[in-house]
Amino acid sequence: MINSVDPGYYKTGQNDNRGDVDPAKGAYTSCLLALMDVDEDEGNKEVDPGLHFYEESEMPWTYQR
Repeated sequence: MINSVDPGYYKTGQNDNRGDVDPAKGAYTSCLLALMDVDEDEGNKEVDPGLHFYEESEMPWTYQR
């Protein structure tokens, strides 16, 4: 399964900590998707592949913050 995540503009050394999102919050959605239990043999897919996520929600690929 392949999906994408926009973690937001979070505070890191790459941007001199100027971001407005705490790194733990920015990583949360990525962790949810990475750790999601998907058993395709059982037909239990919680999330379809090819989607884009931001702040724990599916977002259209064309969204603008």
